[in-house]
Amino acid sequence: MRAYVRQIAVHHAVGLFVWLAVAASLVGGFCAGAGAFPHTAFAQTAQGSQNTAKTDNSLDEQLLPDSSFIYDASIADLSGADSYYDNQTVLVTGEAVGDNIRADILGDYRWITLQSTDSTYAEISVFMTAQQASRITSLGNYSTRGDIVSVQGTFHLVCNEHEGLTDLHADSVSIIDAGYPIEHKFNVRDFVPGIVLVAIGALLLFIFARLRERLR
Repeated sequence: MRAYVRQIAVHHAVGLFVWLAVAASLVGGFCAGAGAFPHTAFAQTAQGSQNTAKTDNSLDEQLLPDSSFIYDASIADLSGADSYYDNQTVLVTGEAVGDNIRADILGDYRWITLQSTDSTYAEISVFMTAQQASRITSLGNYSTRGDIVSVQGTFHLVCNEHEGLTDLHADSVSIIDAGYPIEHKFNVRDFVPGIVLVAIGALLLFIFARLRERLR
């Protein structure tokens, strides 16, 4: 009887070690992964320190559409816009990111993507002339903070010229703040919590293996 009780207790202990090992390994892997990409937080901090676009729109929804009025809108407003904004003149500010894409065969027009500088990271495709696009010298990517650009133009919810794409046709383009390189520093301390938890998981797995051998 005592041997049976002892065997049950050992089985319960083995099961507990298995769960602890799996949990520690998963948490350790997650922490190590978070440490492997410290640039994410750094890039967000760098972006937050710049001139950001307005996140709120002070529009009166009861006003009748008037194309002579310029709506100071955020990119997040336009990315989730309804027909109220369609064909209206808007003014938006955001970071130029991605690539400078040729919009026609001759290259007279370009596509530039503007990304909001707030926590929404919304985007809008801007159709502009090559001359306007030439003012943008820095496009945002992993190692670069792009130019902060202010664009005034006509917003199209479903653009007839571009196969139903939601876009903004620029009338004027201004550079608000020039871009700059982003330095990503490697910090080994970011990996320490993950390494410790992975080691604990490995130790628990080793103890589990030894307990299984004793039960044989």
